[in-house]
Amino acid sequence: MGLLDGTTNREYYQGNDHGSYQFTSLRNIIEQFIVAYVGENKIIPKVSKLDVAFHAQRALQELSFDTLKSIKSQQIDLPPTLTMLLPQDYVNYTKLSWVDTAGIKHPLYPTNSTSNPFEIKQNDDGSYFFGEEANRVLNPDFSNALSGNWSFSDPGNSKAWGSTRVTGQGKYYINLIKDTFGIVGGELEFGQLWHNGFNQMGSRAYAAWQHVDVTGVSNIEFSAVASSGAQQTDGSGNLICDYGVIRVGVTSTNPNTGWVNSLGTMSPATNTSPGNSPVPTPNKDVSNYDLGYVEWSDGTTSQKEI
Repeated sequence: MGLLDGTTNREYYQGNDHGSYQFTSLRNIIEQFIVAYVGENKIIPKVSKLDVAFHAQRALQELSFDTLKSIKSQQIDLPPTLTMLLPQDYVNYTKLSWVDTAGIKHPLYPTNSTSNPFEIKQNDDGSYFFGEEANRVLNPDFSNALSGNWSFSDPGNSKAWGSTRVTGQGKYYINLIKDTFGIVGGELEFGQLWHNGFNQMGSRAYAAWQHVDVTGVSNIEFSAVASSGAQQTDGSGNLICDYGVIRVGVTSTNPNTGWVNSLGTMSPATNTSPGNSPVPTPNKDVSNYDLGYVEWSDGTTSQKEI
């Protein structure tokens, strides 16, 4: 650094010229020395530029032993603009601190004695803040009808029959019993009877679902209370119907569109036919709950969470 033009402190701080004019590089010193002192009829008639560079760097090395170690310390009060003029003879800073009302210095730089810890988000009372919690499921307690927010599969006929009828032409028919599905006493209730066909015995698999907007949500949690149906036996104690199975889960697939089945076609959740029907139901495949699910399959009632 060199103060090149003899500018006084008053002229510097009250003027408008603040910047690199007061500094000169080592390259400029070498080149200016050669221009001023090397050549015919000058102090040094002939010299290699490499020799000049060597002695310039050697001179800088000598300065580093004592002069360049000199440090000037200043305390400056920042105005409301939080800006200030750098000192006239500023080269570089070695340490920056702020001073509190007691005169104690607190280092800002270097940062070997400071740290930048992760800031825990907290509520006003000091407890940890885990983000805004909100119920994203609409009509979760089935206090209103399913239509609107919820989509669902319609109940169909089972293969059980409760009565017969004869037409005027003398044709004999059986009246199939229809499965039940709907809100009963503030609860969503499924009622199924047996449904055989396509070389398989079972029952229809019903579902109700809704789209949940999780934009900007980092994690979700849900809980559900359910009761699975009890086992059914005949008069001799033989099992004729196992426990009912209820699953509540989350999927990234739109159930209205459905999943690709083993036949290569789409099976939406509106389809309830079991077994090997032309369009088998996807509602019994647990892999479709790709984001997690809970299950009741032992005839009990409980609340489960995920």
